[in-house]
Amino acid sequence: ICASAQNKGDMFAGGSLGISTSSNVISGNSSTSLDFKIAPEFGYFVIDNLKIGASIAYGVNFMNSATHSLSIMPNIAYYIKVCDKFYFTPGLELGFVSAFSEDLSMPGFGLAANLGSFEFRPTNKLGVSMNLLSLSYELLTYNNKDYGVHFNSNNVNFRLGISPSIGVKYYF
Repeated sequence: ICASAQNKGDMFAGGSLGISTSSNVISGNSSTSLDFKIAPEFGYFVIDNLKIGASIAYGVNFMNSATHSLSIMPNIAYYIKVCDKFYFTPGLELGFVSAFSEDLSMPGFGLAANLGSFEFRPTNKLGVSMNLLSLSYELLTYNNKDYGVHFNSNNVNFRLGISPSIGVKYYF
């Protein structure tokens, strides 16, 4: 029996987990960071193969000190069957993002195009998802409590297998 395509009215609850490291060398000084992210998600299929949903993600980056992040991202994705039980699931996310450390807060918004997302459905109730390629944009406002510093920053990130995330979904 084949896993069927996602039908109108199907719902899921699940989430993803991501861990990555990065290294930078600037003017002979090197730094290494470790990133951890967890993101519970809920989704609903408004028509066959078209999912709308939302995730709430918490992340922490360890470089010199810990920087925490929180995002609330409504999303949309279209499921394209590649072969039996395997789907290509490109999608878009848009929402609120915020990062904060001991003396700095950075509220803003984010936009992401998940161009390399896939899902394997070993059963009709279970999905395993993976995102390998995404293009993201963040607009953050930096606020330093101690010095009254306030400025905007635009960040565009292109990730290709460098910081993949993997998730699990339960369909009901």
